[in-house]
Amino acid sequence: MSIQGYYRFYSFKEIAPRLLVQSLLDICRGSQFLLGFRGSGPCGDWQKVKNLEDDNDSVPLSGPFGPEEFIRHMTLDTCMTADLYEAKLSYAIHESAHSTISREIFGDASPPSGVWISIGWHDMFSFATCEDGEYFGRPYWSLSLEGYSTPNDCVEYPKRLFGTPVVMELERKLKLLDPELKRCYHYSV
Repeated sequence: MSIQGYYRFYSFKEIAPRLLVQSLLDICRGSQFLLGFRGSGPCGDWQKVKNLEDDNDSVPLSGPFGPEEFIRHMTLDTCMTADLYEAKLSYAIHESAHSTISREIFGDASPPSGVWISIGWHDMFSFATCEDGEYFGRPYWSLSLEGYSTPNDCVEYPKRLFGTPVVMELERKLKLLDPELKRCYHYSV
């Protein structure tokens, strides 16, 4: 069974999109996006998903494209999500996870190699841990580290990943944008 792991930082604090996009690019050491999705409203509508309604109202945007195009696609009531293409942070996290997390915990899992950002109100939830789902909230922005396959220890692995020097430094920098930054992790099949 293949599972995708999401290790997320998120914030309810509204920040001017131009400043936020540039800050996140700087923190992640990236310059452009590979692809993106623009929702027609808040992304990932929790109520629609719980009621088994289609919540996929997003418009795909192909890239690569830069921060100005990202901002141009945003509107007041939408959420924009994009893959930070070849961000140097991706490589650093991948290396750090491999060198600091033991094989017994790690298994054959691939450490996060993708960095996605979402700006605009969006629901964050998971159905991986319980049938009724787990709702994390509706943040204004989030940064998601994404990896594929299942670690041997799905509970210990995220603790160790969040404890790597690279991810701890990432969290420190993100907290400069919002000291009340939250984090979560979940898996999807």
